[in-house]
Amino acid sequence: MDGWALWGVFVGGGLGSVVRFAVARWAQTYLVAHFPIATLAVNVAGCLLLGCLSAWLSQQPDRVQAAYWQAWLGVGFCGGLTTFSTFAAELYALRAAAWLPWQYLLASLVLGVGAFAMGTLLTKGGLSGW
Repeated sequence: MDGWALWGVFVGGGLGSVVRFAVARWAQTYLVAHFPIATLAVNVAGCLLLGCLSAWLSQQPDRVQAAYWQAWLGVGFCGGLTTFSTFAAELYALRAAAWLPWQYLLASLVLGVGAFAMGTLLTKGGLSGW
């Protein structure tokens, strides 16, 4: 990996992290929820973006250029935007709330995988890419 790809991961990851932080602060200020909606939202949005990016990159003839986009947007921005560690900590914190941890786990998996698939389908132009 060269310096431009590393720089892309650094810059993209920083931007994604700032967006995640802003969404979390916004949710804390304007939403009263006993559910970690901000983490769910950024993780689902990241899955959608990564699905779009993956489908788009698979259609690019220039593999070197595609690798740079993957570093900047896939590993960098989407990696900074989404967060498995916060998801795990919030899931653990919900453990005393009967069914809520299971709802969060199921919603995260179904919506995340669904968003990735939807991003792939939207980018490839519909159900023909499925």
